[in-house]
This record gives sequence, structure tokens and C-alpha cells, in this order.
Amino acid sequence: MFNFSLSGFHGWALSESYLGNVGVKGLKDVLNFKKIYDSVKNNDYDIYKKDIVVKQAIKDGLQVGATLDVQRGIAENLINNVGKFLENSIPGFGKPFSMPVKVVSKATELNNKVLWDVIHNNYKINAYELLIQNESKNGNITEEKRKEIAQWVNDSFGGLAWENLGISPSTKKTFSR
Repeated sequence: MFNFSLSGFHGWALSESYLGNVGVKGLKDVLNFKKIYDSVKNNDYDIYKKDIVVKQAIKDGLQVGATLDVQRGIAENLINNVGKFLENSIPGFGKPFSMPVKVVSKATELNNKVLWDVIHNNYKINAYELLIQNESKNGNITEEKRKEIAQWVNDSFGGLAWENLGISPSTKKTFSR
């Protein structure tokens, strides 16, 4: 999990999707490490600042937050439970053995905040907002077009739409286990 968190794969993939939707002007967001740091440090995310846009985006079908294929909570709980197990199972020696697990746990938690709470949500909302603005320049935008844009943003940011494949969340969970 530690290697996965540090690989940069998801950060790069999300940035690629964002730049594909908004163009070169999106580089200022992708390279704004201070904003990402401040967002995590202060729990100050764009999703809270753009309340009206987010409500409309969700109404139009934009998916924010965790998707079914990102098993964020499961991974975090698994790591935490391994640490607790080590502490409780090895009397007198469990605590030192659990310390590396705690480091991995904190790194995973931080990675998840940066990736999913800041980058994923902010990029999707910003891409949706910009595409709506661009489409609105040609006149009034229909509800159907708004929904089409929301679906486009969902699709371009990945995430497997299991329900579109006829696979229920409980079936997905069973297969994941």
C-alpha cells in the first residue's frame, strides 16, 4: 500500500484527465502544490467553496467523493487493524512492531486526502464548471446538455461504473473480497 500510495499513478492520471478537459490553462491548478497542501492542512476544499456549482453538478449526475472502485476505507481499516493486531498479539514487543504500520497508515491517509478529497473532487468540479461555462457562451444551456457534460466528466476521470455493467454494489463487494 505504501508503494502504491507513492507511485503517483492516480495523481498523474487525474491530472491528465483534467488537462484533457480544460487545456493548458489547467496547468496552474495541476502545479499549485501550495493550494493542495493548504487544502489538506486546513480541510479547506473547493467542493465547499463552490456550493452552488457542486449542487448543480451533482443534480446533473456528476459523481464526487469516493467511487465504488476506490476502496479507500477498506485499505485504511486493514492497515490500522494490522497495527492493532501487532500491538495486542505480541506482549511487550508489539508496539515497536506496529510503528512501521502506523507510518504506512498515516501516509495512506494523507495520500487519500490529497488524491480523492483535493485533486479528484477539485479537478472534476473545475472541469465541469469550465465546460458548462464554455457551452453557455453559445446561449442557454439545456438540462440535457448539462447532464451530458456531467457524464462526460465522470467518464473522462475514470472509475469503473459497475452499475452500468449490471453489477450491484453488494456483488462488487463480494468479488473484491
